[in-house]
Amino acid sequence: MADNQWMYSGFFRRNQVTTEWVEKTDVFLKEIFRSPMRMVPECPCAKCKRRIRRDKSEMTKHLRTHGFMPNFNMPINFAQRDRGREEVIRQRIAGYEDDGVRDMLDDVFAAQPTPPSNSANEPEEPEETAKAFLDILASSKKPLYEGAKLSVLDAISQLMAVKAEYDCSRGCFEAFLGVWANSLPEGHELPKTMYATKKIMKALSLDYEKIHVCPKNCLLFRHEYADDNYCRKCGSSRYIEVVDEHGQKRQLKIPVKVLRYLDFIKILQRLFITEDSSKMMKWHKEGKRYNPKKIVHPSEGEAWKSFDIEYPEEAVEAGNVRITITGDGFNPYGMSSNPYSCWPVFVIPLNHPPRAIMQRKTMFLSLIILGPEYPGKNLSVFMQPLVDDLHHSWYFPKLTYDRHLQKNFLMKVWLQYCMHDFLDYALFCGWCTSGKMPCPVCMQALIFIWLKKGGKYVAFDLHRQFLPPNHPDREDKKNFTKGKVVHEVNEIPTFSGADVLAQLKALNPAGEGKGKGKGKGEDEGEGEGKGKGKGKKCFERYGETHNWTHITPFTQLPYFKDLKLPYNIDVMHTEKNAAESLFRTILNILDKTKDNVNARVDQHNICDRPRLHMQPPTGSRKSWFKPDVDFVLKKDHKMEAFKWLKHVVKFTDGYASNISKGVNLSTSRVTGLKSHDYHVWIERIMPVMVRGYLPERV
Repeated sequence: MADNQWMYSGFFRRNQVTTEWVEKTDVFLKEIFRSPMRMVPECPCAKCKRRIRRDKSEMTKHLRTHGFMPNFNMPINFAQRDRGREEVIRQRIAGYEDDGVRDMLDDVFAAQPTPPSNSANEPEEPEETAKAFLDILASSKKPLYEGAKLSVLDAISQLMAVKAEYDCSRGCFEAFLGVWANSLPEGHELPKTMYATKKIMKALSLDYEKIHVCPKNCLLFRHEYADDNYCRKCGSSRYIEVVDEHGQKRQLKIPVKVLRYLDFIKILQRLFITEDSSKMMKWHKEGKRYNPKKIVHPSEGEAWKSFDIEYPEEAVEAGNVRITITGDGFNPYGMSSNPYSCWPVFVIPLNHPPRAIMQRKTMFLSLIILGPEYPGKNLSVFMQPLVDDLHHSWYFPKLTYDRHLQKNFLMKVWLQYCMHDFLDYALFCGWCTSGKMPCPVCMQALIFIWLKKGGKYVAFDLHRQFLPPNHPDREDKKNFTKGKVVHEVNEIPTFSGADVLAQLKALNPAGEGKGKGKGKGEDEGEGEGKGKGKGKKCFERYGETHNWTHITPFTQLPYFKDLKLPYNIDVMHTEKNAAESLFRTILNILDKTKDNVNARVDQHNICDRPRLHMQPPTGSRKSWFKPDVDFVLKKDHKMEAFKWLKHVVKFTDGYASNISKGVNLSTSRVTGLKSHDYHVWIERIMPVMVRGYLPERV
């Protein structure tokens, strides 16, 4: 145990203590009251001697009055807290070889700033944009006033954060600046106006570009369309039109629709300006792997390695950045308000360590696509600025300053893959993920079957062709399609960039009014049929041999053909959907379970499972009867499971939300579960919840 004599040498008599005693006692109190405890800690003063439990305020008074008890074992090693960060981290990781903690701490340690080595290569001057940023950052860090610990930048950053949080007006903000300025010493550097404050922040911020959009999402008014006032495709007005006093329409200077684009290349350059972030950006090549037999980072996957083989020169430079693009729509006004679809698109650099890739601070907003309409396949129009920058970066790398190596290098940025849920797959890829051919990988090789009673397409009994040749399910004639034995052996196909381009090249565009449209048609009951009225442009034989709806701009990238996995489905959404269906079915949630009457009727027509068939009225039973199944909890077991979730299940703080708040015993429902809650349920709660209630084979 380190020398803690300060507890006694720093205490003279009641309320007469040294500065060191006050500071270290304050740290001690904060540490023992840091996390919520079931019991209040024991007071270590000379009077109580850990016999009585007291709250923080009472314990503080007792320690200042009586001092610490003799021979008190201080739980905090203050000598270690004063050591260098390198020694502290190295000591803390001892004994954590196999639980992943060592990996995490070593990643943090590897990113700490290190002094430049005395090599033959002298440090280079930062390139112009980096030098300007560093100069402004240095000047903004001057103290608020002489002797102040708070810098000008920190002060106005905190003020702007408060203004944004509480939605203060400009007048209120400037009045607050005046009041605070009067309380500061003379010669302070606090700005007096909102304009002066924004001027300091603007020098460190990144601008965004406002791009006018056709009201019908046909095109962006940029490049050759920059000077147009009307859309060349549909004739819609670029600006809001009003009727003047003569009854004539005239355009205002207010655009109807605006796309906001943030240059992500400049954001990625900023990641190399600090030493710790610069080292993090090269982890994919220089970071240490502790589990070589497991894939813990995208760089260990087949798609990453395949790209490195195709482009060895780009793979050599550790500073080159590979990104993933993701996006989804939401209603910013809440689900109860009028329909509105806003689509933010994010860029995520994949160079970071595994534990840093999906952090909020490493996900960068690049596009804000405003509604109110759902963009549909016109999402490709909005993605064009982002794709243009990717295309330009491949041929014209940006000169970037690496603060860690203290040298400039040419940074290339390229797309590794897109990441989205299955519904957004249709927009990013261009393959419609509904209907009888929703799978973009298997395509026409996997034709879904139509459930007459359920009114939808399903992939039931289409998986057996991919099973091993000697798998027993191939010979099953009862639990799958009745009387059907599958001898066909197929491999799961690939869906690389080259495959996508080959498919698109073979398509023939269809004219206006041709093809199959959505809406009520001749085969209304089947959900497709020929649409009435004006048809939508697509490709010939759409819905028959393919489901391609449009060509996305990602196919314009020069390296797209060499991407082995251009489109990637987000595991979180897939797991959430599967877990939600299981949860509602196992607990037999009314109107939500998949084991409903329609499903029983459809399985009667498809499978040979007489025990599950709907039973007609017989004798005293005057209505149809749905037999019980092994994978659904009985009514009394279901109530026991709900009570267990309500009163017994508890998790540590931060592990999961409070599921018990959403349990309603009177209605037998659970509400308010989010994606992470379903992850916890399917991984941790479900095996315990159904144990003893369902058969082992289930």
